[in-house]
Formats: sequence, structure tokens, C-alpha cells
Amino acid sequence: MPAEPFRPSAYECSLLVLHLLQSWAGEKDSTPTRFRLSELTLKRVCCRPRLHPDFLIEMQDWLIRAGWAFFFAGSSFGVVKLEAVESWTRLGSKRIAQDLDAVANGEFDFAPLQRLAQAASTTRDD
Repeated sequence: MPAEPFRPSAYECSLLVLHLLQSWAGEKDSTPTRFRLSELTLKRVCCRPRLHPDFLIEMQDWLIRAGWAFFFAGSSFGVVKLEAVESWTRLGSKRIAQDLDAVANGEFDFAPLQRLAQAASTTRDD
């Protein structure tokens, strides 16, 4: 009976993702603040035929400790340096405080907002 192939832990896979980034950065003489990985690439790096959600959450936890946000982005995975995110514009909820009060009271009409979700899905399909 053949031996079970080695499957690195979520921590080890996080290290391999960072190693891949470091290797790319060395070739390009540059350090990116963001990059994306296809699902296939991540499966190869993690030596897995399937990426279980719990496994990805554990990888997310390890990468955040290393200073990187890790997330699923539709058809691939995004990895963003936390320092870069911290310089982005911050949105607070005060602008829609009255609407949030209406939501909490079960009185908010979501119908006018549905166009926002539809616009996002049509631009992604184009």
C-alpha cells in the first residue's frame, strides 16, 4: 500500500506562500504590497486537491500574524500587506446611522439598494 502523501499544515502552507512571494520579489527586485494566487496555485503550494474552508481560515490567521491579509476574491485569492490597507480611506458608519437604526427596528427598505449588488455582479461578468 503506498504511503500517504505529506500534507503541510496551514502554518507551513502560509510559510510556503510567503516563500513564493519572497522568491518572486527576489527575481523582480521589488516587494509587492498585494498579489493574487489562483486556486490551482494555492492547491499546488499546499499539496492539496481541495482547500477546505477551515484550513483557509487557519491560513488566514497565520498570514495575518505575518502582516498579510488573505482572502478569497471570486476566482482567486488575494493577499494584501496590512501596512498598505492601513493607509486606505476609512469609512465610518455615521453616514448611514439613521438607516442602521431603521434596520435594527425592522423598518428599513432594502429594495433601493439592490441595484448596488446588481451593478457589482454585471461588471464582474463583463
